[in-house]
Amino acid sequence: MKREHRHAPFDPHTIARPAIVRGYDRDKDGECCTPASFCVDIQGTPGSPWNASAANVFADDFLYLNQYDCADRDAVARMFRRHLHTIQTQYKRWCAEVEAARQGIVVDRSQEDRAHARRQRRYNTFQRRLRITLRYEETRRHAPLIRAIGPDGMSSDEEDFSNTVIKRYAQIPKLWRHVNLTDLFRFLDALHRWWRSSVGQGPSHGQFPRNRFLPPDSENAATNVSTRLPVQGLPAGAYDMEWLEKNLTATQRQDLRIQQVAYDFSIPQSLQE
Repeated sequence: MKREHRHAPFDPHTIARPAIVRGYDRDKDGECCTPASFCVDIQGTPGSPWNASAANVFADDFLYLNQYDCADRDAVARMFRRHLHTIQTQYKRWCAEVEAARQGIVVDRSQEDRAHARRQRRYNTFQRRLRITLRYEETRRHAPLIRAIGPDGMSSDEEDFSNTVIKRYAQIPKLWRHVNLTDLFRFLDALHRWWRSSVGQGPSHGQFPRNRFLPPDSENAATNVSTRLPVQGLPAGAYDMEWLEKNLTATQRQDLRIQQVAYDFSIPQSLQE
């Protein structure tokens, strides 16, 4: 992004103009930029058509330069999309600081703090599920899958302020996930709660998993579902193929690089009892 440090101003040439982003059709136009003219859709999600293309351009150039040990193209693209969150946060902060300085006011960081809290909760959920997977021999085979899904594949949630007694969070479902994957996550969460309970073997001190609930109208209200694109490179059984066909373009489905391998999501009966 042609910046020497995180507080440096942004080069306007690295920010794609909104009109160009709106008119971009990857199926017709090809990749959105080149390494020499690299730019991102700073207002879009990491999985937007423009940014998905930019991630591919970045990954290809990263491997071409051959300066680092990592040679996994999908992993590099995932790291870029994750880093894009940081770039967007820095851009918003920079714009806010410029405008605040112009008006002589103090910047309100409350929205930014809430967004950071959501990202942290996703990361905590990922770590909790990975740890409980590794704790039992019967579930360790699922650890590579959990790692591949990563924090960005965990469901987001919003704090619910309607209940002043119990702190709880409204879950934002990821509709691209197959029910088998969702059931596996729910089992791991239940297993973790059991492990932390009085009958389990885990520590009773520390923060317990937060209370999450599914909003009653989540299946019908578009605002209550995640708009992030699916995680790439998972086994075919992890995806709801019908949802992918209806909601993603052919290019977006191709970008997922779905692994056409059978995956056993089952949990041994000994743990379920």
